[in-house]
Amino acid sequence: MRFYSMKLLGLCVFLSAICVLAAAEEKVKGQLPAQFKKLGLRDDQVQKIYKIQTDYRGKGADLEKQLKELKTKEKTEVEGVLTDEQKNRLKEIRTGESADPKKTSK
Repeated sequence: MRFYSMKLLGLCVFLSAICVLAAAEEKVKGQLPAQFKKLGLRDDQVQKIYKIQTDYRGKGADLEKQLKELKTKEKTEVEGVLTDEQKNRLKEIRTGESADPKKTSK
């Protein structure tokens, strides 16, 4: 029984080492800022820079999404202040068409 436990433990250590090595070999790709190539950066520094850039691009995308949602909410609230007649007139102005069917039949 102890023999099998040792084999199992050895197998687990081996598989863990393979996973760690595989993760370490996965390199992030990106583009260094201007003039950074001239600094003689180590590979680990380059990878850290790429990871930082990736993280901030994701955060920027999240902020852009939030900003778009805020602008949409603002537009909805602003247009909510208008009367039905003003909303119809605004639609006419935006589309160049009459929103009132009576006006189009003339």
